[in-house]
Amino acid sequence: MKEDVASRIMARMHELGKNPSSVALEAGLGRSAVRDIVTRRASHPRIDTLEKLTGPLECTLDYLTGATADPHRNGPHRHLWWMDTFIDPDPMAAETGVFRPAKGVFFADSSAAPADEDLATASHVGYRDPRIADWRVELCRVGDNSMREINIVKGDIVTVARPSDDEEIPLSSGLIVLAKQHLSSPSIEEISIRQVSISKDIISLVSRGGEEFAPITFDSYATERESALLPNVYFNHPNSTEILGVVVRVSRDLPISPAMRDISYK
Repeated sequence: MKEDVASRIMARMHELGKNPSSVALEAGLGRSAVRDIVTRRASHPRIDTLEKLTGPLECTLDYLTGATADPHRNGPHRHLWWMDTFIDPDPMAAETGVFRPAKGVFFADSSAAPADEDLATASHVGYRDPRIADWRVELCRVGDNSMREINIVKGDIVTVARPSDDEEIPLSSGLIVLAKQHLSSPSIEEISIRQVSISKDIISLVSRGGEEFAPITFDSYATERESALLPNVYFNHPNSTEILGVVVRVSRDLPISPAMRDISYK
């Protein structure tokens, strides 16, 4: 059976002779937080939660997320791709509740790496995740704070992954996705970052910023009958929503103090 986060946490606790309550206490989490993960009640733990567990479990974040099998090493750097040459120099921001004229295809052709001379000018990087190594990756800028409750804020750069052959992206509650909501008349669209919530046969894409942004909802069975040729398009008549990809990484440019900028190296 393929190892998941719960299995890796249990393996580290067994190796170190610790229990879920003690690990949660060391990590500064609620007493039941680790127990919920290992019993799979919390099947999609947040990255910041896993990061807090790396100290008590004496391992790297890449080990907990499955990027490496060695608890003490980070994932292989061969999965890092420079992406700036493949995206719009001023990419459209993902903004919940903001509709713009339809722009077309989001993912560019990123089948070739940039020339060596382009690497020096690249400012952001997109990462291929080893768990989905065959998926394409693209970058998108976050244009609002509609997901700030899960620590994705305005100005962040998200790495978005999508199957290279346009196969169906499996949706599960808790998954963070980049979605395009299309209004057929007039032809305008909203590109936003949303979290998947599934209840019975209804799929909802919700925001997590505290604002009253309406969730995007659709009936999974009704959509399945209509979208055999468009596996990632969901119909909520008269509109439609496309899952552009899965958010697999968030990066942020932190400000540098004026004192640091004044340093000159000789």
